[in-house]
Amino acid sequence: MGQLNILCVDDNDDILAIARLALGLDPQIAVRSATNGPDALRTLLSPDWPVHAILLDIRMPGEDGRTLFGEIRNIPIHSDTPVIFMSGYVTAEERAECMALGAAAVIPKPFDPVILPKQLRQILAHPA
Repeated sequence: MGQLNILCVDDNDDILAIARLALGLDPQIAVRSATNGPDALRTLLSPDWPVHAILLDIRMPGEDGRTLFGEIRNIPIHSDTPVIFMSGYVTAEERAECMALGAAAVIPKPFDPVILPKQLRQILAHPA
């Protein structure tokens, strides 16, 4: 697996900053971030930066992650892009629901920034 472009979508600027910093520890990972659905969709539709995977917060004000996930799947070039949900309140039921939608994984927040790049690569190498 070579260069990875990761889109991180979360309404919390601190989470985005930590994710960018953590993923930036891997020189072969580039990160862009979005704080809401419309910004995420603009990035996903941009022809100049192909997105290889998406870290997506489940609970965001307005449009939640599940709804945005459905919109992402309706974009032909992203119908199979791996989506990894993140949530600070992951229950077994919620994890099962996300996996049933087609998520590659669910990562609980707070995540460990030291292992996040390795964790992401492992998920992408062995999707659920």
